[in-house]
Amino acid sequence: MRMSKTPPHLLISYQLPLPEEAIRPLVDAVKAPGLDLVVEPRPPSGPFAGFQWLLPTAVIIWFGKSYFEGFLKEAGKDHYALVRRGLSSLWPLFFGEGRGVRVTAVGTPGKIRSGEAQYSLGISILGEAGHGLHFKLLFPDDISVEGFNAATASFLSFLERYYAGELDAATELRLRAARAIGGTILVTYDQDQDFFRFLDPIPRPMDSD
Repeated sequence: MRMSKTPPHLLISYQLPLPEEAIRPLVDAVKAPGLDLVVEPRPPSGPFAGFQWLLPTAVIIWFGKSYFEGFLKEAGKDHYALVRRGLSSLWPLFFGEGRGVRVTAVGTPGKIRSGEAQYSLGISILGEAGHGLHFKLLFPDDISVEGFNAATASFLSFLERYYAGELDAATELRLRAARAIGGTILVTYDQDQDFFRFLDPIPRPMDSD
């Protein structure tokens, strides 16, 4: 995924041979005057030997800090609804029994804790975290459309509050304890608890009996 010296407001990267038509509903939904939008294909990935949660997904939606601090202030929060509608259009492509695309890891997916929930390799959403870091929102592979929509809406709200310095104390505490791997802070949305869990892809030593 390429990034210019001046990052765009929003970048949509998709892995070939996925056709551009697959993401066209998202692109068409988010287009707006003043939005610096970059849509780029990237070549198929070769075999990986690493942690599955860190693998690039087939579709990556990347939000820059400037989207929230610049564009959104000018365009108004009505654009949120357009973004959420566009993202929702991708759910049937990567989720559900009748999903249009099934993505599997090639090579060694990494050492994931036994019994840990598996996350989609089809789509992820990234947001700048500052200091060379970024957040990566992972979706459980069995997530419902309602859960998917709740997760995306909550993640956008999380990013906006993060940039504004308005996170609640409990989230701040959990964020300070989160481990960044390869510049990535992995998160997933807990719909039952209505908060984000920060994931650790590297198993910690188990306490001995």
